[in-house]
Amino acid sequence: MPLWCFTQKYEMPATYRAERILKSVITAADDVQLEKVFVMLAGSTRINLKRSLRGEGAELNFAQLKASPGAISLESFMNTVRQVEFIESLNLPNEAARVL
Repeated sequence: MPLWCFTQKYEMPATYRAERILKSVITAADDVQLEKVFVMLAGSTRINLKRSLRGEGAELNFAQLKASPGAISLESFMNTVRQVEFIESLNLPNEAARVL
């Protein structure tokens, strides 16, 4: 960034300001990518994802999906199996992985 600012004859922003700008740009880019994936999803998949994010329904919620599996045990193995089954039940399109 310093070289670009120098060649373009711009004053280099303060570090905290540059970090805020960068974070904002990254967030905007993430939002665009996630929106591209979201429009690819079937209606039922969207509903199930929203339920998971809200923690509703009998299925796994997002907090359970991102939780650490914990120590190796039959219970943690079965939890991991349930997580994989839930993700497979969403029928995510293969194209979604290519967008990200």
